[in-house]
Amino acid sequence: MPRTDPADGMSLWLNNGAICLASGDANQLGTLSPPAMKQSLQAVMDTLPTHDPGDGSPWLNGGVLMRGTLKTP
Repeated sequence: MPRTDPADGMSLWLNNGAICLASGDANQLGTLSPPAMKQSLQAVMDTLPTHDPGDGSPWLNGGVLMRGTLKTP
């Protein structure tokens, strides 16, 4: 998944950890097919850690999306 806006009006991209729809002319916005959505979401999931990062950010616990714990100093 790209980390910069492809500006094609139909792709997803990763913007500082948030999934965003590419910018583009609102009159020419496309659609995202189910296989493309699946591929995009898999790309995001592949970037997540598999251990609790301890900063409250998301992580995967055996394939389940979890919210990380906040460790106090």
